[in-house]
Formats: sequence, C-alpha cells, structure tokens
Amino acid sequence: MKVHVISHTHWDREWYQDFQGFRQRLVFQTDAMLDVLDNYPAFACFHLDGQTCCVLDCLEISTDNESRLREQLSAGRVSIGPWFVMPDELLLSGESLVRNLMLGHKICRDFGVAPMPIGHVSDIFGHCSQLPQILAGFGIDSVLLNRGTTAEDDETSEMIWVGADGTESIIVRAFPDTGYQDFLTMRDADDEALLKYEAKKRALSATGISFALDGNDHQPARPDTLRKIEHFNSLFDKSTWLHSSMVDFLDDLKAHLTDEIRARIKHYHGELRHPAKQGLYNECFNGTASSRVPLKQANDRIEYLLATNAEQINAWAVLCGGDDGRKFLDRAWRYLLLNHPHDSIVGCSLDQIHKDMIYRFDQARLIAEHAIWENVQAIDDALDTAALGADAWIVTVHNQSSSDLGPVAHFTFDVLSDEFRANRDRGMKPALFDESGNQIRFAVESVEHDRWRQPFVRKVKGETSHYLTVDGVWLGHERYHAAAAVSVPAFGFRTLRVGFVPDDDVAPLPEGVGASVVAEDGKGIENGLIELRVNGDATIDILDKPTGRWYRGLHRIEDRGDKGTGWDHFFPKDDRTIESTTPGAVSDVRIEAEALDGVTASVTIGYKMTIPAGLTPDREGRSEECAVNTVRTRFSLDAGARRVDCVTEIDNAAECHRMRAIFPTGLECDTWFGDSAYDIVERPIKLRDTTGWKEPAREETPVKNFAAAVGNDGCGLALITKGLCEACVRDNDTRDLALTLFRSFSEFLYGYWTEDSQLKGKLRLEYSILPFTRTDSVPLDVLREAERVKTHVFAFSERATPGTIAPTGRFLKIDGGVFVSAVKTSEDGEATIVRLFNPDASAHRFRLEFTRGIESAWLCDFVEKPLNEIEHDGSVIKQELGPKKIKTLRIVSS
Repeated sequence: MKVHVISHTHWDREWYQDFQGFRQRLVFQTDAMLDVLDNYPAFACFHLDGQTCCVLDCLEISTDNESRLREQLSAGRVSIGPWFVMPDELLLSGESLVRNLMLGHKICRDFGVAPMPIGHVSDIFGHCSQLPQILAGFGIDSVLLNRGTTAEDDETSEMIWVGADGTESIIVRAFPDTGYQDFLTMRDADDEALLKYEAKKRALSATGISFALDGNDHQPARPDTLRKIEHFNSLFDKSTWLHSSMVDFLDDLKAHLTDEIRARIKHYHGELRHPAKQGLYNECFNGTASSRVPLKQANDRIEYLLATNAEQINAWAVLCGGDDGRKFLDRAWRYLLLNHPHDSIVGCSLDQIHKDMIYRFDQARLIAEHAIWENVQAIDDALDTAALGADAWIVTVHNQSSSDLGPVAHFTFDVLSDEFRANRDRGMKPALFDESGNQIRFAVESVEHDRWRQPFVRKVKGETSHYLTVDGVWLGHERYHAAAAVSVPAFGFRTLRVGFVPDDDVAPLPEGVGASVVAEDGKGIENGLIELRVNGDATIDILDKPTGRWYRGLHRIEDRGDKGTGWDHFFPKDDRTIESTTPGAVSDVRIEAEALDGVTASVTIGYKMTIPAGLTPDREGRSEECAVNTVRTRFSLDAGARRVDCVTEIDNAAECHRMRAIFPTGLECDTWFGDSAYDIVERPIKLRDTTGWKEPAREETPVKNFAAAVGNDGCGLALITKGLCEACVRDNDTRDLALTLFRSFSEFLYGYWTEDSQLKGKLRLEYSILPFTRTDSVPLDVLREAERVKTHVFAFSERATPGTIAPTGRFLKIDGGVFVSAVKTSEDGEATIVRLFNPDASAHRFRLEFTRGIESAWLCDFVEKPLNEIEHDGSVIKQELGPKKIKTLRIVSS
C-alpha cells in the first residue's frame, strides 16, 4: 500500500474566535508555512482547506509576503480552491454554491494557478444531492469528506457518490477513527498503536492507494512531518509513505481505481445526511437548520434579492441600453458568500461572529437594492409609457419570477402629495388603470405620508459625466402599499396609470376571480378556492374547495426544552411538552378579522402562552418558573389564491426551548418532500433504526423553500417558508407536518457562553400553507409557488415618457416543467446567462423565448466556458432537460 501524506489546515474563518483573532493566527501561520517551504525543499505541498478567501484575508495584512506566497502557489507547493469559502450545503441555494465555486476559481486564476481538483467538503454537516453535478460543472469528479456517510463497517477509503442526476463522484473518505487528522493524531503514537493504524489503513483501502491527513482545525505546517514519515517507513513493512499533494494523490488513486474495483466498492445515492454509526468528528448534527433563525431569514431574503431580482434586472437593463452594474453585484455576492462558511450560517459560533454577519447581510442588501433602483429606471426609460398618457403619472411593476404574478400583486406606488391633497379635498382617491384604460381594483394596505424619494441622483449615459437629480426628488409623495387585482407577466413588467376617482368608486375584480371575504361571525376567511375557519382552541381548519378536503387542527404551537448547541438540538432528560392546545397553557385569546375591498382578507389569532422559563440548574429538566410568550399570527388570503400566507410574531421571554408549528395532514403517506439545492428530495417518514449508533436518526430535516406531504390519493399539504429551514413529517397517525419556528439555546465555546442565541425578544416568522394536488413525480407546483411567494416585487413611479418598448411585456418566456435559478450578464459582459434546472425525476421539454432576439446561443459549464452551440430560430430555443439536470445557457442578443 502507498500512502500519500497530505499536510493541510482546516481554516474556520470565524467560530470560537472572532474573524480578526483568527486572521491574526492565519497571518502568523502563513509566515511560518512559507518558512517551512523555504527551509525544507522536500516538503511537497501545504493545502489551505480548499478555500481561497483565507489567502485574501492574509494578504490584506501581510502584504510583504505576497511575492513569496505567489511563488509557492505557482510552484504547486501551496494549494488553494476550489471554493471561495467552505460553505454549508443544506441551508443555501444552489446558485449560492455555484457562485462560491465561481469566485474560488476566479481567485485561483488571478493568482495564476489551477484550483485544487477535488470537492473539499471535509467539515460540512451533510451534503446536498446535487453536489456531484455542481462539481462536475467545474470539471471536478471527486470529493474529500468526513461527514454524511453512515461510517458502517462496509465503507472503504474510496467510495462512489451518485448524485441526483446520476453524476458520479469519487468519495475520498477521511479516516473514520480520527476524522481529517489521522496522521496528526498518530504522528507521536507508540509503535504498537502505529502498527494497528497501518493495518486499519490497509483494510480500508480498496485500491492500495491511500492518504493520511497531517492537519486539523487551524493547524500550522509542521517542519518535522518529513522526519515522522521516515519513522513510519522504518517501522512499516506493508506500506510506503511519502509526503505528497492532493493532486498527486488523486492522479495515483484514479490510475488504480479499475472498473472492477469501482463496481464493488460502496455506492451512496442522493443526499448524504446519514447519521454516523461510529468514528470521530463525523456527525451531521440535527440542529444546524434551526439555530439563530434570524440569520437564516436574512440569508434567504438576500439570496432571492440578489440572484432572482438584482442580477436579472441588471441583465434586462443592459439589453435596454443601460450600463452593466455587474461589478456592484459581484461585491454584494462577496459580502453574502462571506456569511456562508459552515460555522457562520449554521449559527454555532460566538455572538460577535453573528453580529458581524448582520453587517455583511446589510451590505449585500443595500448594494442589491441600489442596483435594482438604478436598473429599473434604465428599463423604464426604454418603455413607451407615454402610450398611457403623454403627461400621465405611471407605475411600472416588475416581476422577476418565472410565473405570472397575480391575480393579486402586492407593490408600492407613489402619488405626489400636492396632487393627493387637492383631489382628496374634492372627494377623490387614487386609482390604477391598465394600458387599455380599465380601472383595476386595489386595496390600500398602508400609506406613508409626505415621503421624499431616494436616491437623490442617478447616472446619465453619454459624453457628460455629471449626475442628474431625480425628477420630483424634492417633492413630497404619498407612498401606497397596495394589493392590486392585476397580473404581471413572468420575467416582465406591466405599466399602470395612476389617476383619481370618486371616493365611493369601486372597480370590479377580474372575471373568474372570487373576492376574498371575512365570514359573518368574524372567525374565518374564504375566496371561493380556500376556506379558513378558526377553532375554539386557537387552531385553524382549512378547506381546499377544488378537492373538498378539510385539513383540521392546523397551526398548533408546540414548545419543548432544548439543552443543545448551535449544531445540535437535545431534549433535556426530564423534558415537558407544552402545546397551545394544552389546558391552561394559553390565555387572553383574541381573534380579529379584516377584509380589504375583496382583494385580500385576513384573520389574526393572538394569545399568551405560558411555558417554562428555562432549564433546571443541571440542564436535565425544565424549570418550574414560568415565562409568558405572546404569540400572534396573521393568516391572509388573496382573491384567487390557493395558499394562506402566515406572519407569526412571537415575543420570546423564555430560554433554552424550541417552538414548532404543527399541521396534522391526515394524509396516508410513507414519504414526504423537501427541496434543497437544485432538487426536490423525497424522504422516508419512518426513521432507520440507529439503536447503539453514535448518532441517532432524527425527524428534523433541513429544507430550503418548502416541506410537503402528499397522500396516496394525490392530495397534498405544503408549507412554504421564508428562511425557516427545518421541518419534517412526523411518523404518527395524523402525519403531522412540523415546522420549527425557532429554538433558543446557550452554548459554551472555549470559555464563552453565548447569549444572543437565546433569541429573547420579538421574532417575525413568515410561511405559507398550500393545499395542492400532485401532478408530477415530485410536487413541482409547490416549488413554483414558493418561487412566486419569495420573489420580491419592485415598482417604480414616474411621469410617463416615450420609448421604444411596449409598456407591458416580458424579456423572457419559458414553457415546460423547468425552473430558472439565474438570469445574469455573463462574466465577460458579452452575453446573457440563463441557468435552468429540472428537479423532477422525469425529463421535461422546454421552450425558451428570448424576446430581444437571439444572435447565438451556447451550452456552457459553470465557469461560463462555451461547450456546444445551440440551435435557435432567432428568438426561440427548444430543448429537453433530463431528470434532475442543470443546464447553463449563454445567449447573445441580436
């Protein structure tokens, strides 16, 4: 057996120490590493954890070492990439994972080196089903991991991972007894222990080519590694050990991985989230998706804001003659990606780390919002809004979803305050009219008075370099937050004229759209498709009228103890469960209902819930002392909608507990569905038997956008979430959908107790309830609805101007059961990139119409390198997207 000894560090950018503290260590250790490389020519290579951001972090301080580091990088003695940061996979969008790898590859190119050719995911807490395909899009066919497999006795150091679409990756499995530190752990062991170590390494190797990892978290390059290897070689007579690099190891391994060996070693399929039977540092953990929920909410909002809104609007603005703001958006992505390291986004670090994350989320959001504002105006400049009236005041509503927005759209529009007051005094109110002059019914959800418009300036294209003050910026405006009975095309826009009508004037709803109204007793709402009733125990019943199925006793709040950490949720030994239906647990129940002109209606349930204030001193039970949490949920139903939107506000006064919302589905099913990066995953409800295992199987599971149960009769109930990333279907008679709202905990990290992790104070939690009927092998309609719910809607108000594009239209139209994860300008600025994915287990044909015309179209990889030219007819592409496949198109507009 040949063993490649690989020196490395696993570099958590922030965790039990803040970023600046870890960076100080990074600079010191990088200096020392360069000295080792200079002084020991036989020291083959040092690996910087498959990341690139650590190099940038270091060189911001250690500028005098840049030439030395570049020299060793060029010589192949320091290895970086392929990631920008080592992320969590299960809490992020597929697009975030791709952008992480894109940035990592770009930084490697900037340093003139190739990225390490392996998916280095050694410490990520479970792996998404599409990672093999994502890596393959960057030319990577292997992964180094330590978590996610079962660690059963039939595993070897080399295994095969078959991704959701069938793409295969070679698993290079870290030594199970020690994790990614086996050589470091054994380097000073006695000879007897070393011989046992050699024997186990031989037993685990299927090819006779193995590796040993000399490093761990924040470990330096060790100058005595070569001497330790000499000792190993003098002791062992059945193996040869050499200091090596990951590149050389992989070349050697692949040369010996024959088809026969490949066929007989263990194959894993789909997502790797298995509990660990044995071993060290290989748990997936079961609380990562529910710790520090506000961070997950912020990440979810900004992933959609950047990838779905800002980049798409920027791409359309460029096609309309605007400037490419890609560099601004690249900076926003960098801020966002710096929040994606596994110990950051998971929420298992010191409070300071998560405060720093909030700043980075804010910077990403602000850059995206300013880019959207500028680019929406560039698009609107090209629209012929004067067609609605030469001097009309108009509002253009933009929809970046792949589905038409409607029959109700929620957006804001402005009215000049002077015009508003003059008309109000005449008994007139604002009204909206479509391009045909038809009045549109809208409900006023709220109004902001006498607002100034911001920003104050915008860029002017042309020879001059001055900036133009925005029209009307110095004038007061009334900002209406409206729910309007209007549809807006997918990937498109619709321009409406703002006028005034008598106060008692009411526009009709669109034909076939039933009004959303409040029940006569004030304890329900309905719209002809959905009926919601409030029960005496503060739960709700929902009737899905198209199927006639009632879902009863929904939205029961469950509270249990939590003595866990940011990684893990653990119940105390003597736990007590309190539910909102527990006698005496809830008091001061209040029900309020509101209908807004038939466009939208809501019912709000509020109460006080008495729960244990915390844990007992030994943390093995829940305290007798009580706290009172106020819980208030607003259930909203738009006209024509098949979903109920929920906003739950909780004022959390307790510590060390977990609150979930429980939805008994009553469905007969053995599996349930949740989504992850580029996939919809079907998961068993019954847990595997892990009796005696190191890590027990748990029902809680990460989800990205939704969780759904589907009965044998095809009826289903789904929860669409905004940043609430943990759910499951329980293995009980009523097949409860359980959504974790939050969990509060405190953990001890290297001398510090966390406090902010208790989430004391006000929390705002958003999700939707969607009854549906299954029409595909996986619930595609649910993911489509989730996209519609979570895509931000932007509208811009201004005076009408002449232009060359019709005031209502679309830039892109896609028919077929495929989804869009990105529309962006290409990295070279010469084309538009459209990334599609098919989360279904069946192939789907699609038709893509690019309304600005197509000069050329190419299939490309994830670094946007063209692969094959695609046929088109000047504006339309027709292709098939295979089961679970991701496809990136490069389109040059004509």
